[in-house]
Amino acid sequence: MDVERDGLGVAVGIFAASTVQERPLNRHRIFTITGGRTGTAWLAALVGENSGCVAVHEPIGVDDIGTRTPDIRSLRHFNTYGMTPVVEQFWRTKFSLLPDVPEYFESNHILAKAGLVEALAAATSDDRVTILLLRREWDKQVSSYLDRDDFRSAANVWQWYLDPAYPRRIVDPSRLTRFGMTGAAIWYAAEIEARQEYYRRLYGDRFAFIDCTLEEITTPAGAGALMTRLGFRPDPILPKRRNANTGRPNQERIERLRRLLARIRFDPVESASEFIEAGGSLHRPAAVRTD
Repeated sequence: MDVERDGLGVAVGIFAASTVQERPLNRHRIFTITGGRTGTAWLAALVGENSGCVAVHEPIGVDDIGTRTPDIRSLRHFNTYGMTPVVEQFWRTKFSLLPDVPEYFESNHILAKAGLVEALAAATSDDRVTILLLRREWDKQVSSYLDRDDFRSAANVWQWYLDPAYPRRIVDPSRLTRFGMTGAAIWYAAEIEARQEYYRRLYGDRFAFIDCTLEEITTPAGAGALMTRLGFRPDPILPKRRNANTGRPNQERIERLRRLLARIRFDPVESASEFIEAGGSLHRPAAVRTD
């Protein structure tokens, strides 16, 4: 399959066959880059209940995986080979299924791990795009993964998170592998923050990037500030907790995590900058694949 590619190696015109070109211009599309277990369900409720925006969390119905949410094959392709025809086909389908509304918000954290930003940049659309860089305090975020055994099953990691063994990664996981699942979860949190900075640096002139943390936006002042930046009502009513772990937090584990995290030096801006300056790319295929 021959495709024309721009200077960053992203396929140009890959959405020509979709209906996206027939839609009205000047719509607002809002997405996230975040790790999951970071308040995405709550955030979708905040936006949906306090605006006229269509707000979606994660489309994971029987017919949604592979069409509205990336499946394992697309995720593994992107993080192994880059923006291949398999991944491009997913995005053609995904964008063709977006509702034709003035404002659309999707907090689905899986999208960015399958080339969301690259696909938005390649789309033949004049939509206004905002991307929320959502973070959470690592001790609570990583503890949430461990409480659920999220990094025990390879299939679970491939569908919802990132595998440290992927060849396309920004952060070197080698220092953390001896800590088992805890190390994998910490690496993942670091990789997501490095990817946030990677995309901000490469696409900051194309899209609006907004920094926010779960700890801030779950307060009245923080929620109001975020909603104002998104163009919505500045005095939102905060929704109840969504998709939270049902058990009591393992405080002993959290304390151990804090001691371990205190020994780790990590700068996401520095990591992303070094990766880019060394010629690294998450999406540029070494060779165009057709399988």
